[in-house]
Amino acid sequence: MDSLPCVRLPNYEPCEHDSLVSVSNYGAWRAHTQEEWTSILDLATRWEFNDVRNLAIRQLQALDMSPVDRICVAQKFEIGGRWALPAYTALCERAEPLSLEEASRLGLETAMRIAQLREQLRAGGRKSSRMGG
Repeated sequence: MDSLPCVRLPNYEPCEHDSLVSVSNYGAWRAHTQEEWTSILDLATRWEFNDVRNLAIRQLQALDMSPVDRICVAQKFEIGGRWALPAYTALCERAEPLSLEEASRLGLETAMRIAQLREQLRAGGRKSSRMGG
C-alpha cells in the first residue's frame, strides 16, 4: 500500500500538534507550561476550536505569568474582558517603570498608556499627601 502524501501546513510546527492533540483526547492533557498552553491557544485560535481556545485561556489564567507576558498574550490572541486587568494594574502600581525590553514587547501604544496611568497614579498620590491625606 502506498503511503499518503505528507501535507505541510504553513506556520505550524509538529510539536504544536502534539500539544493540541493531547488536549482533545478525552479532556486529558499533558500541557503544563506557559509555552505549551500558548501554543495550544495559537492553534485553537487559528483553527477556530473555540472550546479548546477557552480551555487554554483558563489554563493560562491559572499560571503564574509575568504581567508583560499576560498582556502580550491577551493582545496577540484578542482575549477581552478583564483577563489582563491584573497585569495592567501590577505594571502601573509597581515601583519601577517599564524596562526598554518590556516596552518593546508591549508596543508603543500600550507602553505609553501604562506610562500615562503610572503618572496619573503618582500625581494623585502627591496631591493627597500635600493636602494632608
